[in-house]
Amino acid sequence: MEPKDFLVIAIIVVGSGGILGGLAALLKVFFDRRSIDTTHKRRVKEALLKKIVEYVEKYYLPMLCESDGLAYSLKEKEKDERTFLYLCRYASRRLEVTRGMPGYFLRTRAGEAMVRRLEDEIYNDFTKSQECLSPIDWNQMAAMTSSHETWAEFQPKLEIEPLKGAFERFQKWRGDSNIAEKASIHLRCYIKFLEYEINEVLKDWYGKKPELVLEKTEKEEINNLIEDLVKDRELSSNEAKDLKSLLDKAELLLTE
Repeated sequence: MEPKDFLVIAIIVVGSGGILGGLAALLKVFFDRRSIDTTHKRRVKEALLKKIVEYVEKYYLPMLCESDGLAYSLKEKEKDERTFLYLCRYASRRLEVTRGMPGYFLRTRAGEAMVRRLEDEIYNDFTKSQECLSPIDWNQMAAMTSSHETWAEFQPKLEIEPLKGAFERFQKWRGDSNIAEKASIHLRCYIKFLEYEINEVLKDWYGKKPELVLEKTEKEEINNLIEDLVKDRELSSNEAKDLKSLLDKAELLLTE
């Protein structure tokens, strides 16, 4: 073998070693970055979960409690005075929540968008007509009532302005059965959807996957709101697809 052959072999060996060394370095960078990304994602997830649990206890559950009382009173057609108390307590609690947290932190961005839209729809159902309840009425109701107010504490206020006038306008609002029914549907959708989102986050604690159970009118309303959110560019097509898939899997509650 000629000396030049040894030289060629040496160059090949050294070059191969350099290439392998370079590949090893690139692989090390890749896996280091992947480890950093995984650690970062885990820390972000832990921080968000901690925040969600905090909000569940401090804001979501109290809001669900007031929403449930108002929804029941509307659906069961309780006396106007009693339902108006539930509405004032709901308005007061919503004001507390708005002041206390910057926004909803839930399992998905799509879930947050749907809960926010349902909350807006509830507000609009009660205040969209100036001839009935107005945004000014709403703010005064929230300011003059506490979220834990009893009937004994609330009853005398019905004889005092501005709650007296707001109550009269509420009675007029409730006389429109269509809009009152719409508000009832939006409240029930809000309750069920927020409960589902909360339970989905806490499923590891309960040991089972939560179920979304809806009436036919509720399912139809959520489906319509998904379309509206897409038009308003608050949901992407993929997020809308995921929500519709959730609706398809939802158990339908049959009502007469």
